[in-house]
Amino acid sequence: MFGGDMTYNDEFTLSLMQNRELIEINKNSFCGRELYRKGDEIVWASNGKDGVYYIGVFNTGDAPLSSLVPLGFAGITKDADAFEIWTGEKATMRARNIISSTVPPHGVRLYKITI
Repeated sequence: MFGGDMTYNDEFTLSLMQNRELIEINKNSFCGRELYRKGDEIVWASNGKDGVYYIGVFNTGDAPLSSLVPLGFAGITKDADAFEIWTGEKATMRARNIISSTVPPHGVRLYKITI
């Protein structure tokens, strides 16, 4: 669903609407759930096709947020690879299956996890 005047979209908004990974999440993810809420950090997960998972790390605060998300909270117990959907960059992993990131104020980091 999109609310807005399609004739006046800027490049950023258009890039979101055409992002193939976001379209895939919208069409095929299931079992969306909040994993935890801690201060300004909210973490959600969903399952995808073929053993793929998605993790969203939200910052509701006014300052950057340092986040460490153990993938085990989403039921991921095997070694995993992850990349950030907005940038396409490989996620920074700490220890075994812990995603480390800095989330901008009122921002989100969205990851695709493969095992």
